[in-house]
Amino acid sequence: MGMGCKEIVAKRPSLCLDKRWCVSGQCVTSSRASANPKAGCEYGDHSPVVCQQHVTDDCPYGDVDAAQCATFMNDTIGPGNCYSQDKRDRCCDTCKQYYNASYSGCEYGDHWKDYCATSVVPPNVASQCSKYSTQCCQTCADYRAQGFPGCTYGDRDPNVCGGIRNDTTGMNNCYNTAVRYQCCLTCHNLKNDATPGCLYGDKNPNKCEQMFNSSRGLGSCYSLQAQIDCCRSCEQAKDATNIGNTQ
Repeated sequence: MGMGCKEIVAKRPSLCLDKRWCVSGQCVTSSRASANPKAGCEYGDHSPVVCQQHVTDDCPYGDVDAAQCATFMNDTIGPGNCYSQDKRDRCCDTCKQYYNASYSGCEYGDHWKDYCATSVVPPNVASQCSKYSTQCCQTCADYRAQGFPGCTYGDRDPNVCGGIRNDTTGMNNCYNTAVRYQCCLTCHNLKNDATPGCLYGDKNPNKCEQMFNSSRGLGSCYSLQAQIDCCRSCEQAKDATNIGNTQ
């Protein structure tokens, strides 16, 4: 070639000509490609470069070593590697794909990918996030989004709370202080503030079922204790009776 230049072929789709990008070394028109501000001079002065990558001004040729960058993204740290200036420079194109400017200090998600995924899990979320809120910034933020004061990271033990969530009569377990603490989010979502004293339905569903199946039936609700233990069922029975009397 006379000047010692050699052809550089892009390894993946990247901007080449105006509204075109490189595919297998060829500059191909694509509706997904953006307009090229350097149209007409994509390859510099008299350069023989074919489909050279012009990703951005600070990353003109993509990753320095794409294979190595792929290894970084798949190791135990994952995208957290991008917090390193050296790796961010070497993997400029890859790191840009993970970058999120909306979360200062957590632009690339968790700093320790594998640790956060395996260790910041119930019932250890609160204790882990109190120690590693920076290293596991994204995971802890996701849990915080579910919670509220006193229940910052949601349920403390989903294994305990699963039965409450899935069993129509299980919500009465939320009357138990210990259960309500472990399942703070589940119990909060089930609570019915419109019925003071009966926030989580009947307090003793099995007793209520036996009582209403007895010869007294709904008449059992005349008992003050029944009104307490079967607060929801007795209230529903009263509402049904009132509706019947108005017809």
